[in-house]
Amino acid sequence: IKVTAPGPQLRIGLTPGGTLVIESTRDLRGRVRLVQPDGEEYIRCWCNGIADIELKGKRTVVENVAPGTYRLELVDEPGATPQTVLVTDGQISTVVIP
Repeated sequence: IKVTAPGPQLRIGLTPGGTLVIESTRDLRGRVRLVQPDGEEYIRCWCNGIADIELKGKRTVVENVAPGTYRLELVDEPGATPQTVLVTDGQISTVVIP
């Protein structure tokens, strides 16, 4: 949206997004990424271009993910099978990595 500042008040509705929980029986280290249906990587923070999600052991929590269907890919495990994950606004979505 193009705006001129200062200008009239402009309200932009934002959603809180959903919470993505990545679980495994293994102590996972490395990175995963979310890929959108159009093949583009999901950018979590446009302020600094953060896209990769750092795995933090057996359970990693990522909050405020925009609602949608994503392909979760393990960046540091070539050949790992990507998984589809549905993130719903205000809900917790859990994906288990074997």
